Amino acid sequence: MNSNLYNSRGSKLFDGFNYVFLTLLAASCLLPMIHVISLSLSDAASAGANLVTFWPKGFNTASYELVFRNQVFIRSFMISVSKSPIFSAVKLSA
Repeated sequence: MNSNLYNSRGSKLFDGFNYVFLTLLAASCLLPMIHVISLSLSDAASAGANLVTFWPKGFNTASYELVFRNQVFIRSFMISVSKSPIFSAVKLSA
């Protein structure tokens, strides 16, 4: 291949645009997830007052403790964890 084609001004401009676009796309996917996680780890007063951005305010894990103490959740989670590899293996072998 002609190496001058990949070092042209247009190619460099396209690569730069690609890097910027893909970085913004990745950020638009990751930042909402980070925000939801920081909301879930913040206390109710800070979350309700819209004080939480990307770092938890008033770190609190009470809701996670409540969920993981629930035996129905644990049982459902274990069923999902045990069935996923089984069904994946069955689907891949078919």
